[in-house]
Amino acid sequence: MRQLMKRLARMGEVIEVAPDRFYRRHTVHQMASMLADMCATATNGTVTAAEFRDRIAIGRKLAIIILEYFDRTGVTIRHGDLRKVRPERACVSVPNWDPILDGAKSSILLGQ
Repeated sequence: MRQLMKRLARMGEVIEVAPDRFYRRHTVHQMASMLADMCATATNGTVTAAEFRDRIAIGRKLAIIILEYFDRTGVTIRHGDLRKVRPERACVSVPNWDPILDGAKSSILLGQ
């Protein structure tokens, strides 16, 4: 299974956000979009890991893994416990992102 997922990652079908933790690139884009939407509507423009965890309804450990991926790829900037999305980088986390092929209305926020 690992070899298949690595091959799909090389083809751009999935993204490895952490060792042996893969997501479809569209899913990663949606998570980045939700995070950007949260930051845009937050009073101070930042979100905590707990807020992100609650928004996407996953466990804390997995939310941290995803947020760290966004930190590494430059989508977010971490300041202590807070993260702020860099709008110019929100879609960069998804290699080969094509909003039309992936069924999105735009490469901007989907946060529903």
